[in-house]
Amino acid sequence: MRFVRILQDLREDRDITRKDLANALNISISALGMYEQGRREPNIDMLIKMADYFDVPIDLLVGRSYKNDNNQLLIEALHLKNKIDKLPQGYKDIVNFMLETQE
Repeated sequence: MRFVRILQDLREDRDITRKDLANALNISISALGMYEQGRREPNIDMLIKMADYFDVPIDLLVGRSYKNDNNQLLIEALHLKNKIDKLPQGYKDIVNFMLETQE
């Protein structure tokens, strides 16, 4: 069930509709809905398409990692990045400046 939650989170965090994601993956909205409801599992080719689309490792999509804490940190970082991406440019500049000064 981790995949179901992760797929929904990735799609919702990026404000992507099911229709838009289904079109991008070249599948039906119904098929995507079944993935998000846990009634169907994607094959490896579809997992690769999803990982490429969201620009995340397949391990993240399926909730696996050598260290599970790293997955959680990566998911949290993606959530934060998506929130930052939605900010007006001036605020993004401030966040980027703050991050650069922390290095």
